Amino acid sequence: MVGRVSAAAGRMQDSARSLSHSAEHSGREADASGRAGADLQAVAASAEELAASVAEITRQVAEGAEVARAAAAEARATDGTVQGLA
Repeated sequence: MVGRVSAAAGRMQDSARSLSHSAEHSGREADASGRAGADLQAVAASAEELAASVAEITRQVAEGAEVARAAAAEARATDGTVQGLA
């Protein structure tokens, strides 16, 4: 699951970069329609923020998975101790 979220975050970051590049390119060519370029840049900035959020969520999911693995290992160790006392 972490791999899928990470892959999706990578694709989102690529899309954000592409949108940002398109916005810069459009901004240079759209002097007459400056509003369209500004709107596209706003969309690109939002996409970049979304990509950063996805990356942070990915990091937190990975951290949560590690905590869960550690808790499972601790539970197995405790189970072994209890079995040894029985």
